Amino acid sequence: MILAIILLIIILILVSLYLIGGKTIDNSTPPLTKKYFAIVEKMLSGHPQSEIFIIKPNYLALGVKNYGGETIFTLTETPLNTVKITFEIKNNPTVPNFILRFEFNQTTCIYEPEIVLGSINEKIAKKYKELFK
Repeated sequence: MILAIILLIIILILVSLYLIGGKTIDNSTPPLTKKYFAIVEKMLSGHPQSEIFIIKPNYLALGVKNYGGETIFTLTETPLNTVKITFEIKNNPTVPNFILRFEFNQTTCIYEPEIVLGSINEKIAKKYKELFK
């Protein structure tokens, strides 16, 4: 009986740790929302319903999900000092589903976010021109 109670407690602890595992952020590393503040703020400013959906130590998903579909940006920080950014539109009644992928140096993302945002904006505009010729 005691063994069953101990086993149940261990299972509950493991399940709890699994469920909150992606939500804890090590204090020694600033969360991506602070580290790439200028980029995140600009991405959130595009629509009044924009929000952050997922925050993990090396991953961030933000954008809009509503009746008009989903427009999502993801930022993934890699061990190779790069930041991978994706831009995805799906389930939109007027725009076909598509994904654009970008990769930038961490230093550029931190100290020169305007270069990152300019490159992203340019490629998104080019994709829209292709779609709506």
